[in-house]
Amino acid sequence: MKRQHWFLLCLALTATAAADARAFDFSSVLLEEDFESLVLGESVNVRRATIASPVTELATAPNTSAIPNAFTHTGPTGWAVDNTLGTYLGAPTSGNTGVPGQGVADYGVDEWEGWSFADKDFWVRAAGGQDRELFAGASGNVAVVDGDEYFDLGDPDDAVNGGYFNSGLKSRSVAVDTTVGIQLQFNSSWRAEAFDDGHKNPAFNDTNNQSVEIYALVDGSTLMPIDSWDSQEFLDEAETTPNPSFKGDNVDEVLTYNLFTALSPELSGASSVEIVFNYANAANDWWWAIDNVQVASLDGGGLPVNAYLEDFEGVTLGDSVNERDGFPIVKRAGDDAESAPIADAYTSAQPTGWGREFEHPVKGDDDLGAFEFEGWSFASQDFWGELGSGRADFIDGEGTVAVADGDVWDDVGDPESQGEMQTMFETPAIDISGLDAEQQLVLEFASSWREEDSQAAIVTVDLGAGPVEILRWESSGGDENYFKEDALSEKVSLVVDPQGASTATFAFSYVGTNDWWWAIDNVRVGAVPEPSSLMLVSLAALGLVGRRRNGSAS
Repeated sequence: MKRQHWFLLCLALTATAAADARAFDFSSVLLEEDFESLVLGESVNVRRATIASPVTELATAPNTSAIPNAFTHTGPTGWAVDNTLGTYLGAPTSGNTGVPGQGVADYGVDEWEGWSFADKDFWVRAAGGQDRELFAGASGNVAVVDGDEYFDLGDPDDAVNGGYFNSGLKSRSVAVDTTVGIQLQFNSSWRAEAFDDGHKNPAFNDTNNQSVEIYALVDGSTLMPIDSWDSQEFLDEAETTPNPSFKGDNVDEVLTYNLFTALSPELSGASSVEIVFNYANAANDWWWAIDNVQVASLDGGGLPVNAYLEDFEGVTLGDSVNERDGFPIVKRAGDDAESAPIADAYTSAQPTGWGREFEHPVKGDDDLGAFEFEGWSFASQDFWGELGSGRADFIDGEGTVAVADGDVWDDVGDPESQGEMQTMFETPAIDISGLDAEQQLVLEFASSWREEDSQAAIVTVDLGAGPVEILRWESSGGDENYFKEDALSEKVSLVVDPQGASTATFAFSYVGTNDWWWAIDNVRVGAVPEPSSLMLVSLAALGLVGRRRNGSAS
């Protein structure tokens, strides 16, 4: 079996891995919202025109058209937008309540009238970027409140409709057990601006101070502060006294709050919590956007720290190439005029920040190997599942899944005769600096595996000193110590000693030819309390560190 250097490195470091393969119930994630379930509608004021870039116009503007799948003001079930917000940190908002010009066709860009839920790419293109594109932690749909874009139709000092911008977003109610604590985490993008806009009431001119308030609404009535910040850098005109509540630009960050510590003792005994995200006193300033909101119970049996989540739903799928509608696989897209590509089928473009490698002696040959499965691909589960042989049984995966399928790849020409496929893809470097000393790192993912011949699957982790193998599965033709029987749908959990590292990068490698497949979905990284030293020592002594012989994780 030929292997490239990156594959050999994984083998050489196997003995130093400190991973424990155990089953974890991630039920302690009480709320998980990435806004991907929302149905987006057509744009209103952000229009297609005769030029390439979108323009901001009235909906009736000639020679323009709406952009599909752009935004909605309807949030997830149980979530609520408040466009009548009138307080910030308990004090009245500056000059007015709510969002000025609501419902007025020629004032305010409809897409950004209060909190909106928008396709991230649409939001970025509509605004012409301006660093919104740097919100790398978000993908697909995001929740956005954007005073800068809203006032592209109308001014805050408009005598009739003017005013400052105030809008709140409240999550659905979450049942909690406060005896074990609660954690809130989400991706955030913020750009600050203040004191540079008029108001329809001149008494409030230049009092705009784009601000954020995050709080928990406990049992539907008690307000418990979590965090707040604003755009005022200094408290005096001489700019000598820093404002402790100032938050400078941070267009891509992960915010994590231990609510039990922050809110105790008032939270003690509560039965439910709603998370509120308020944006207040903004004018033609900048924005705040969030994604991947998670509330977790710190019960030690689940996911105390959700450092990372990737479900591949943010990638854009394109037409199939060799897999054709109405015909089995053909060598070339044009081999038969009656065949047609399948829309929204797959892509080889990995999520932002991920790396991908594919090696084969004749890679890139149009006559050898199905295009869709030249290495790790990201495919619609429906498209991939229709290829049969048990692929549709991957019920733990959903939407778009990551697939390495040597079986289907070999169906065009005979690439097996030229050598085996070797492919790897890896996460970005994930920030784990927030882990406590007693916590262990957890990797969980949904997996579908069907074994044959020399097929192999490997997972490695790089904590800053190079990749270390923490899981290996081989088929019946490989080493019996690593044999993994068919498991068409399961959840796999691996515990890794973080060894004081500040980042972790996980890689998923596959080797195979005309064998079967390995597919994964819903990659999560988090933390659990440290397992006993005895457990780790016992695993190492038995030679089981980094192995999962039977793969049972559910």
